Amino acid sequence: MPKSLWVPIQMYGWVLSVLVLLSVLVFFTASDQINTLVFLPIGAVLFYVSDSLLAFDRFKRKLPRIRVWIMVTYHLAQLSLAWGFLASYGYRSG
Repeated sequence: MPKSLWVPIQMYGWVLSVLVLLSVLVFFTASDQINTLVFLPIGAVLFYVSDSLLAFDRFKRKLPRIRVWIMVTYHLAQLSLAWGFLASYGYRSG
């Protein structure tokens, strides 16, 4: 990894960690919507996993088929986050 990218990568990692922490806190503090808000921390964790896999692939070691796992976790994260945000604003399916 280039030394010039170390600080920005660390900052991005901290931002992602705060995203996961805040989504878990929102989930546990909103007791009236506990079933619909479960998608927020799930999406945040999946997004964290996706970016961690991407960083590992880019800066540590190339692994076979890791791109598939990056895409699967990324798209599941986006779906979960969108579903969780829409549910938190009152949009319900059905």
